[in-house]
Amino acid sequence: MFLKKSYIMLKLMLKLIKKTNSSIVPFFHILISYVFDIYKFSKSSANFSSKRKIQLESILLRQYHGIEKGLSLNKPRKGFGQPLVKAFISNIKFYYTTFGYNHLVKICCDIILHYRVFNEDFNEKEILKLNKQIDDIFIYITEYNQNEKKSGGITKILKKDLLNTLGNFDFKKFSEIRYSIRNFDKNYSVPIDLIKKAILIAGKSPSACNRQAWKVYVYKDDKKDLILNYQNGNRGFRDSIDTVLLITGLTSSFSYSERHGAWVDGGIFSMSLLYSLHSFGLGTCSLNTGYNLKEELRLRKAINLNLNEEPIMMIAVGGLKDEFNIANSSRKSINELMVLVD
Repeated sequence: MFLKKSYIMLKLMLKLIKKTNSSIVPFFHILISYVFDIYKFSKSSANFSSKRKIQLESILLRQYHGIEKGLSLNKPRKGFGQPLVKAFISNIKFYYTTFGYNHLVKICCDIILHYRVFNEDFNEKEILKLNKQIDDIFIYITEYNQNEKKSGGITKILKKDLLNTLGNFDFKKFSEIRYSIRNFDKNYSVPIDLIKKAILIAGKSPSACNRQAWKVYVYKDDKKDLILNYQNGNRGFRDSIDTVLLITGLTSSFSYSERHGAWVDGGIFSMSLLYSLHSFGLGTCSLNTGYNLKEELRLRKAINLNLNEEPIMMIAVGGLKDEFNIANSSRKSINELMVLVD
C-alpha cells in the first residue's frame, strides 16, 4: 500500500514539475531518491530494529566474527574482548528464546565454546564469572551438543596445503576468457542444480564481519520475462536468456556508519557469482539495476521486494553456442588504474 501511494504521488509531482519548470526534473529525481533512501535505511538499519530477527542475526554474525578474529591472531591475549562476549551471550539467549534453535545458534555456541576452552586455564576473576555464564548458556540451550563437529571458531591452515590446492590454476587466463554474452544457446536449459552450486561457491565471498548480507532470486520461464521488464539493458537478446538472477543486498545488516555496506558486499558477491557460473561453462551477462525512484518503486511493487533489500544487479544466464560474437570492451591501462602512493 505504501509503495502504491508513493508511486501515485510521485507521478503527480513529476507531472506538475514538468509543466512548470522541466529543467529541474533531474534535481528533483536526485532529491526525492535520497529522501527515499533515508526512509528505507531508517526503517531497516540494525541501529533501529535490533530486536527483529534479520537485524539480530546480523548483529550475532558481527559479534561472533569479532571473537573468531581475536582467536585467529598470532598470539591472542587471554581474556580478550570481555564486553563483546558478554553482549554476545545476552544476544544468543534472547535470539534462542525468541526464535528457537537453528544453525546460527549452533555456530554461536561453537564459537563461545572455543572462547571458553581458550580461557580454560586463565583464573582472572572476571573470566571465571564469564565462564560461568557460558556454561549456563549450554545448560539453557538444551539442543546444543558440545561433542558435535564445530562449524564456528577457528581452523589451522597449512601454507603448503593451500598452495597445493591452487596447483597450476591460471586465474589470469580464467578471467580473460569470461565475456558478457548477449547471444545464448536457445536450446539449452540451465539446470537449477548448477545455479545452486554456483551460489554456494560465491557464498565464500568476503563480507563485512562475515555478515553475508545478500540474497539471490532466481527467475526462469515466464517469471524471467517479468523481471526483465524492469531492466533496460536486455533488449535485442532477451529471448535467448534462459535464467535471470537478481542479487539484493540487505541494508538491515548494517549500521548508520556503514550505509554503503550492502552495495559493497553485494557487489563483491555478484562478481564471485559471475566467476562461479563461468567456472561451470555457463554464459553470463551483467545487467545493471540503476533506477530513478519511479522505476525503483515499480520494481519493488512488481516483485514485492522488501524495503530492507537493495537491488544490486541482475545476471542473465544461458548456454554457450559453439560460436558467438562478443564486444571487445577494451580495458584501461595500468597507468589509468593504479596510483602508487609515495
